[in-house]
Amino acid sequence: MSDAVLTIKLGALGDMIQALDAFHDIRAHHRGARSVLLTTPPFAAFAARMPWFDEIWSDGRPKAAHVGAFFGLIARLRRARFGRVYDLQCSDRTALYRRLLAGPGRPRWFGVVPGPRHNSDIMRALLAAGGVPEARPTDLSWLDADISAFGLPPRFAMLV
Repeated sequence: MSDAVLTIKLGALGDMIQALDAFHDIRAHHRGARSVLLTTPPFAAFAARMPWFDEIWSDGRPKAAHVGAFFGLIARLRRARFGRVYDLQCSDRTALYRRLLAGPGRPRWFGVVPGPRHNSDIMRALLAAGGVPEARPTDLSWLDADISAFGLPPRFAMLV
């Protein structure tokens, strides 16, 4: 078993934004460990800009009909020998990943927690279960980018 850490957040832009503090806190707690984010292709480029991950895996949601891709992902997860998994998705799909990774060398898995129902509360509770303290404030300066191609007015608001 390695000290490598896998974080799972498969998508929805709002969910990714809500997870930024959790991503930051996990990295702060596991300084020096290899940090991998498992997400989906629409979020891979966005995630690649984040300063908290060494690698982005964008094959997180293979279709059930694509059995080869599905079990290829499970095999890839086994080969990586993660020491810990922070399942910020907390879905039936990722619960299945956990069950399929059972056996010798299984990573410590932090996922669904009883009680909280708001996404940010769930993430905070599962990180606390993994011993990950809050390490705020989260630096979001990496989000600064040239947006001139969007032709936005000088003053605008964006809701996520």
